[in-house]
Amino acid sequence: WKQLGELGWLGLTIPEKQGGAGLGWVDLVVVLEEMGATLFPSPFLATTIAAVAIREAGSDAQQARWLPSLADGSCIASLAFLEPSDRWDVAGVALAGRAQDGGVVLSGEKVQVLDATSADRFVVAFRNAESVSLAVVERSAAGVTVEATPSIDQTRRVGRVRFENVAVAADAVLF
Repeated sequence: WKQLGELGWLGLTIPEKQGGAGLGWVDLVVVLEEMGATLFPSPFLATTIAAVAIREAGSDAQQARWLPSLADGSCIASLAFLEPSDRWDVAGVALAGRAQDGGVVLSGEKVQVLDATSADRFVVAFRNAESVSLAVVERSAAGVTVEATPSIDQTRRVGRVRFENVAVAADAVLF
């Protein structure tokens, strides 16, 4: 994993100012095709998707806070979006985010989270009073539990992530 970071692969789509290569999707596809050809089991896809979510939805300060560690491989991340309803649209996001002390408190669960058991942090979709938002949550946060779940594809590890009154500071809410 560290070698992938040293080679610059983990930061292909991360901006240069955040430690990445600043390249595009075509460049990423070349790496993904080769990984697919060898059935390379790694958290590469999960971390890349989480990094894109932070890049697209995060402020400059949030990007500076989280993207460099994803680019260099010192952190693994995953997007936690899908819920037990199996709906992929915005209406399927039911995980509750209740406002508290300027931040939010998350309660609910996400399923089929790519590389959940390897992730150090999650980009979590949640529903607040007005809309759907994203928050960055550390796996080590109080109230976060992660468990592996079976998958038909043994090269793709997935898991369930539960959030039980997880406090998220305002500066960790992406939008």
